[in-house]
Amino acid sequence: MKAESKVHTVVVINLCTADFLMGLYLLIIGTQDVKYRNKYNQYALEWTNGVTCKVSGLLAMISSEVSVLTLMFISLERYFIIVYPYSFQRIKTRRAIMVLACIWCFGTLLAVFPMIPVEYFGNFYGSNGVCFPAAPP
Repeated sequence: MKAESKVHTVVVINLCTADFLMGLYLLIIGTQDVKYRNKYNQYALEWTNGVTCKVSGLLAMISSEVSVLTLMFISLERYFIIVYPYSFQRIKTRRAIMVLACIWCFGTLLAVFPMIPVEYFGNFYGSNGVCFPAAPP
């Protein structure tokens, strides 16, 4: 039980870190909201094409991707423990850390990939005022 508790702690810390990145994103957006209050239309193009918008969008996407992938990892691990209680070995701390490192790498790669200067992506993170990618109309 002690080893399982440690794995649980490591996973929850990673989930909290991903959520912290979302908090940073929201802090940046809130700060910019105060800065551009009542004059956003004058600075909209500057804001959406700026580095701050791209960085905040990147933080939000990394946070979202890592959170979803971590929750999927937790769900799959619990599923196998419940469905195959005798044949499934519980995950060890070292393996959990390796899986979480892969999740962070993959989530970061997914978020950084659209920043490649290719016409297909356009201004991926600057397509709207909150710097979060939106589906095309």
